Amino acid sequence: YSCFHNPVFQSDSRHEFSYEGLMELLKGRKETKPEGSYTTYLFEKGIDKILKKCGEEATEITIAAKNPDAEELKYEIADKAFANNKKLKTVTIGTNITSIGSKAFYKCTSLKSVVIPTKVTKIGSYAFYGCKNLKKVQIKTDKLTDKKIGAKAFTSINSKAVVTVSKKKATCFPDLISI
Repeated sequence: YSCFHNPVFQSDSRHEFSYEGLMELLKGRKETKPEGSYTTYLFEKGIDKILKKCGEEATEITIAAKNPDAEELKYEIADKAFANNKKLKTVTIGTNITSIGSKAFYKCTSLKSVVIPTKVTKIGSYAFYGCKNLKKVQIKTDKLTDKKIGAKAFTSINSKAVVTVSKKKATCFPDLISI
C-alpha cells in the first residue's frame, strides 16, 4: 500500500503490496514497455541511467537520514512516484505527508481530484503537471508559500479546475496555478 493507503500495484496473483509484487511490476514494464512510463525510459537508456537514478535517490535518503529526526523520511512522496499513472483517479494524501516530490503525479491524466493535507510544506516542480482531468484541488495546508511550490507544479491541469485554499492563504496562491 502507498502512503495514501491505496494499492500501488495489484496482480491476479498478488493482492497486497510486496517486494515480489514490485518485482513483478518491473518485469512487466521491462517486457511491455508502456509508452510514457519513466521505468520504460530507464530501461531504454540502460544500466548506467538506472544506476544513476538509484544513486540520486540513495543520496537524498542518506542526506535526510543524517538529520536528527530521520523519522521524516517516511513523510515524503518521492520524485516521480506516480508519474504517468493513467489509472489514478483520486488522491487523498496521507495526513502525515510533508513533502510531494518533483513530478510525483506528472501526467496522471485520469487524476480528477487531490487533497493536500495540513502538514505539507513543499510541492516539487511539475508535481501535478499535465494532469489534464484534474478538476478539484483542495489545499488544506497553511504551511505552503509561493517559494515552497516548485515551477509549473500545477501547469496544464484542467482549465476548469477549482482550487480551494484557506482564507489565510488565499492571497498567496493566485499566481501559483497556471492552467
